[in-house]
Parts: sequence; structure tokens; C-alpha cells
Amino acid sequence: MIESQMTTLMECTFSRAEFAVRTGLLRNFLEWIFFTAHGAAATTELVERYETEMHTTVRDAAFLRALPKTFWDGWTQENFYEQLEKLDDAMSQLPVLTPTVAVPFESVQVDAVGAWARRSVDPRLLVECNTDPALWAGCQVVWRNHLHDYSFAERLSEKRSLLAARIVVAPNLVA
Repeated sequence: MIESQMTTLMECTFSRAEFAVRTGLLRNFLEWIFFTAHGAAATTELVERYETEMHTTVRDAAFLRALPKTFWDGWTQENFYEQLEKLDDAMSQLPVLTPTVAVPFESVQVDAVGAWARRSVDPRLLVECNTDPALWAGCQVVWRNHLHDYSFAERLSEKRSLLAARIVVAPNLVA
């Protein structure tokens, strides 16, 4: 059961943060069903009632609506906490690509980076985007505990001697 649910979540979730948000949303939805007399089983029909009663965001509502009916098979009041924990454990085993950029990405950009990374690097990875304003431009990427620095500051550092030589050779260009 967990493997098929994990596959379903991975199809629409590209970052560790979003994975945590979505498992939290699943927890809230299942608690709403099982502990507020809305039923004994999770169904797609209850998603609309949940959206209305709990005033979910458009993004959260779209996620819940996109889950196939088979996703809810096997969730019970007795096992759903354990099932959610298994999903979190499975997520923690996935490889992570960590890009660091100067300004925060919007969620659409994180999804685009995650989709590209799955096509180009590893089909099971998640991204964990960080922000460091000191980068100015470019990015740094950590993959398998190795830092790849594509920042503007790194490029300046690499070209420092070349830049210094050109400045010394052409002093009349300095105003």
C-alpha cells in the first residue's frame, strides 16, 4: 500500500518541504474524517466537503482532488497515523538535491527545478531549496554531499588574476 501511495505523491511533489506540507494535509483530512463523524473511510466525495468546511487553499484543494480513488484504499482510523509515518520514513530515504539561490523560489519554480532534476539526475529525488542573499547571482548546488558552486562570486574569484591583469594593462580606462 505505501509504495503505491508514495508513487502517487512523488508524481506531484518535488520538494521535501512540499512533501511535508502534503503529508500534514493528509493527516488533517484523515483526522477530520475519522474524528469528526464524517465517515469511516476516506473518499474523494469527502474532499469537497472538507474543502468547504475547512477553507483549504486552492493549491491544497487541487492536490486532494487530484489524488486517485485508489489512493484512499486501505486508510483506516486504526492505521492512518502509522501509514503517514511510513510515508515520512520513505521520504527520508530519497536522495536530495539542494540548490541555494539569492532569492526565494516560488512554488512553481521549485516544481520546475524538481521536474528537471528528476529527468536529468535521478527520477526519485526531492529538492530542498535554500536562500542566501550573499550569492548575488547564480547558485550553489549540493548533490551527494558535494558542493557545486555556480555563483557570481565564485566566477569572479576564478577569474580574479585575469581581471587584475586587464586592469593593470589598461590603466587609462579607469576614470
